[in-house]
Amino acid sequence: MDLTSHEKMNVLLDQLQISKDDRESFFADAQLLKLEVYKKEQAWTFHFKLNNILPIKIYRIFRLKLAETFSFVKTVDFVMTYHDSTIDAEKMCHYWQDFIEAEPDLLPAFADLLKNQQPDVDGQKLIIKTRNEAEASVIKNRITPAYRAYCQKTGIPCWPLEFIVYQAEENLAKFNEQKALEDKLLVKQAMEEKNLNQKDTQSRAEPISIGYAIKDPAIPMKDIFEEERRVVLQGYIFDVDIRELRSGGHLLMIKLTDYTDSFTLNMFSRTDQDQEKFQSIRKGIWVKVRGSIQTDNYTNELTMMLNDLMEIKHEPRKDLAEAGEKRVELHSHSMMSQMDSVAPISKLVERAADWGHPAIAITDHAAVQAYPEAHIASQKHKIKMIYGVEVNLVDDGVPIAYNSADID
Repeated sequence: MDLTSHEKMNVLLDQLQISKDDRESFFADAQLLKLEVYKKEQAWTFHFKLNNILPIKIYRIFRLKLAETFSFVKTVDFVMTYHDSTIDAEKMCHYWQDFIEAEPDLLPAFADLLKNQQPDVDGQKLIIKTRNEAEASVIKNRITPAYRAYCQKTGIPCWPLEFIVYQAEENLAKFNEQKALEDKLLVKQAMEEKNLNQKDTQSRAEPISIGYAIKDPAIPMKDIFEEERRVVLQGYIFDVDIRELRSGGHLLMIKLTDYTDSFTLNMFSRTDQDQEKFQSIRKGIWVKVRGSIQTDNYTNELTMMLNDLMEIKHEPRKDLAEAGEKRVELHSHSMMSQMDSVAPISKLVERAADWGHPAIAITDHAAVQAYPEAHIASQKHKIKMIYGVEVNLVDDGVPIAYNSADID
């Protein structure tokens, strides 16, 4: 028995368990025009025709029930067409929001921006706010094809998109106010840490010591490849963490480097005195340690279980050239030079002055942001600053692109 497209649609609505009220209100005279089956891709595509564009809530319910009912099919899709495709601004914005929430190809950097704003409507045009011109261009090229495909699938008219750069003055003022507050807090925190470090330095007349004295020579960290029972290392502490255990004791975790390799050191407190000494261990000191090398069950890395620790004096590296023969570094990079350095220029100037160098040059890659700090540091340490930069040049007279074309 051949069924009409309307009768097929009613059978499908029964199968989807669409309520009687919704069927009468939104699916009257609805038709199932055809079903395309792609066996190789295991995909089905339904083609529907309705009188009017569905409210977004009904559309989502219909889409969800269609997917659930035919979940045994790998991919279920559908295309809507309408006798009357008139749509108002409110309903269009609802469909836009549905598109943004369902679109998997949104860049994470722009997803929050698009999902958290309601587009403005100018006639039959959607206006999307962006934070700058570059962002507007990227978003437009990224989502316009997907938006057109969504409109074609849902059967709604494809209103043009306009992307504008918008920064509300009140938001900018709020941002500046928040930034000023954060800057004050950072300055306060830095001063407190400085005072704490000074007090700690003054209060520690004796070097830090936990356990027994260590007289054995240390071995380079790079020479450790497997578990060992008794090992002596020495190095610079670049991170410290103390965790309180449920038993009431404490776990000291130190990250140590001798610049040939790095190791994590763990030590459980044995007495109340150990807990007090844990608090005195800070980043920036040199220590000699003894313990066993074991494989950590959580990180699956070689870790030292610490038995003994003693603070040591470390002689900084020196420039042994005689006065008058000191070199001048003409190629230094600061942290303003991306992917080249993590050192502030003030530290480089300080080191050059300690070594007796008469001058130092800064040559950051495509950046001169370190100049003010460099000037202040050179005045402080009485060393000549040579200002330079590494730049990238291109010959405008030689083509670097051929057969260029403006393609979306």
